[in-house]
Amino acid sequence: MADEADNAATQTDRATEAAVAAARARVAAGPAAYECDECGDEINPKRREAVPGVRLCFECASDAEYRSRMR
Repeated sequence: MADEADNAATQTDRATEAAVAAARARVAAGPAAYECDECGDEINPKRREAVPGVRLCFECASDAEYRSRMR
């Protein structure tokens, strides 16, 4: 029977795999956007440089991440 540490490791592995898949999808989507897909505000140039294929501004990305955690 799996203990709590094994369960936590499995959850961490799944979360990591999901994050990597999401990052690959962003990169495959093409170049970074200059305007946020959600709110239309300009995406900070440093964010565009740091996050390949970024489509959301920091605020909208933070909101989306929060919503996904609450599911």
